[in-house]
Amino acid sequence: MRVLIDSNIFIYAAAGQSEALAVLDSAASSELSGYSAITRLEVLGYSQFADDEEVRLLAMLSCFKEYDVSRSIIDEAVRLRKSAAVKVPDAIIAATARIYRATLVTRNTDDFRNLEDLDIRNPFV
Repeated sequence: MRVLIDSNIFIYAAAGQSEALAVLDSAASSELSGYSAITRLEVLGYSQFADDEEVRLLAMLSCFKEYDVSRSIIDEAVRLRKSAAVKVPDAIIAATARIYRATLVTRNTDDFRNLEDLDIRNPFV
């Protein structure tokens, strides 16, 4: 299975939530598992973390491939934003999942509900 991990999964995992930790454990053995570079920005830019949580997040991120925001991903994100109301970071994350034909694992499925041809999995339901 190909898995793209959304920002909120890392944030919940750093807080010790079992569902998010299980996703990371499972994703580590997937055919393709990683996250968008925009996810690193969102996760490390989250101001609510204590220093020890940031250290844990960096360790978690280092276990997965970071996918750069390439021209093809931006082109796909532009198409997505033209077709549905979606925020720029979510469009980039969704475009990354589509380009790499990966399942997007997120708790925030509503952020992506209007996007077609996007395989989404919410591990919390």
